[in-house]
Amino acid sequence: MTYQEAIADYDSKSDEDKIILLYALYGRAMYRAQVLEQQAVNMLVVDKIFKNPPKNHEEYMTIWDQYDYSKNTLGAKAKEINAVYALSEPDSIAFNRVITLRNHLTHNYFRFNDNLFYSDAGKKQMIKDFIDFIDLSETVDDRLMSYMEHYNEKAGLTNARMEELLRRAKKEWGEKEIDETYDYMSKNNY
Repeated sequence: MTYQEAIADYDSKSDEDKIILLYALYGRAMYRAQVLEQQAVNMLVVDKIFKNPPKNHEEYMTIWDQYDYSKNTLGAKAKEINAVYALSEPDSIAFNRVITLRNHLTHNYFRFNDNLFYSDAGKKQMIKDFIDFIDLSETVDDRLMSYMEHYNEKAGLTNARMEELLRRAKKEWGEKEIDETYDYMSKNNY
């Protein structure tokens, strides 16, 4: 969704629906932030697996867990990615910029911009902020994907092999029973 499309949608809505749109765009921005973080994890795991191939499924899962449950910030992961994948200066700057914006959106945005809720112009500024972040994070994610594709080629990870790994993961998750007893939050100590 472009800013112009979002504003046209916003202008056509009731006051309550305008707030819903605003929160939906914020949710999409947070989703894009998580996609970017997962991309960082994927890049680091692929490097680790390539440099020290696991001997069995348990070692493979241990490598994933090391990054999936790491206390390292996205900024720390970005430094590691920079070293491993030799990001260009513009790509490194863009990656760090999106991390800074992500941290601001996650921790401070509403606290420091709550006054924007009091006017249409303020709400439209919030929409612009969220869409700008979404666009930047998608651009950075695309750039990181190109680095990973190049690395995968160098490592001999073909698209067929990657698809097989993804198919296996989907099958494993498809067979898990998710019912009222499934409690991700307490299982992972949140």
